[in-house]
Order: sequence, then C-alpha cells, then structure tokens
Amino acid sequence: MNKKLTTILVVLLGFTLITCEKDDICTDDTTPNLIIEFYKHGATTPTLKPVTKLKINVTNFSDLAFDGVSKISIPLKTSANETTFNFILNGSDTDASDDNLDVLKFSYTREDVFVSGACGYKTIYKNTDKNLTTDTDNWIKTITIIQPTIENEDETHVKIYF
Repeated sequence: MNKKLTTILVVLLGFTLITCEKDDICTDDTTPNLIIEFYKHGATTPTLKPVTKLKINVTNFSDLAFDGVSKISIPLKTSANETTFNFILNGSDTDASDDNLDVLKFSYTREDVFVSGACGYKTIYKNTDKNLTTDTDNWIKTITIIQPTIENEDETHVKIYF
C-alpha cells in the first residue's frame, strides 16, 4: 500500500512541476513618459540648450523641478486625452519675481496595450499635438513634435526652442 501511495504522490508531484510556469516578472515595459529636449532659439544649427530652474506644474501631479538639463521626461495623463502643463522658467527657486509662466497643452489619443500578467496594461499615446497659450512674455518660442506616437522613452518626442 505504501508503495502505491508513494508512486501516486511522485506522479502528482511530477505533474505539478510540469504545469508550473516561470515567474512573470514585470520589466521596464510600462507607460512611457514624454521626452522633451530644449534647444537654443534662432541658432543656425540645432543646438541643445540647458534650461535652468525650470518648474513644471500640472493638476493632480507632483511639481517637477529641473536645473541645468537639456532633456527631460514628464508623465502624461493616462485617464484623459490631454494634459496641460505650466512650464515656469526660474520657478524652482525661492525668488518668484523673475518667474515666467508658459502654459503648454498636449492632446493625444490613448491606446491601452496588454503587456503581461505581472505588468498589466500600459498606455501608448498617438497623434500627439500641442498648443502653447501665448502671452506677451513667452519664454518658449517654438515647439516641434518630432514623434507623435509615444510608445517608449528611447527617442525624443518634442523639441522646445527658447
């Protein structure tokens, strides 16, 4: 009887091991951020230009601060077809007297793509467009959409000239 029970247990254990799947570990394949590069306005050849003391504000997100960088990564909303950002030059320091606010709205269509059981879904943004609210003192001079489909963070999506 013990021999039959042992055989049955070994067979059941064998089937259990055969039907097990590898752990589904989530990689970095998640919803991509918008990649923006800053360039010197009016240069004869495209020249990267570091932006200093930049604060970016958007409703329901934490404020983002950047200093001395020419490339940034910022999140777009996954629950709406547009995200409006307040780009505040000199906004990340304590002196508010020299702050210069430009309002930039990105609109897009969203597509949720299944990644895996561990990762779930990620959002891809397509047909990205922009709108800069103009005023008398814009520090952003020109905005160019380089890649209207945002699927990854391996490339620049937007160039801002200032």
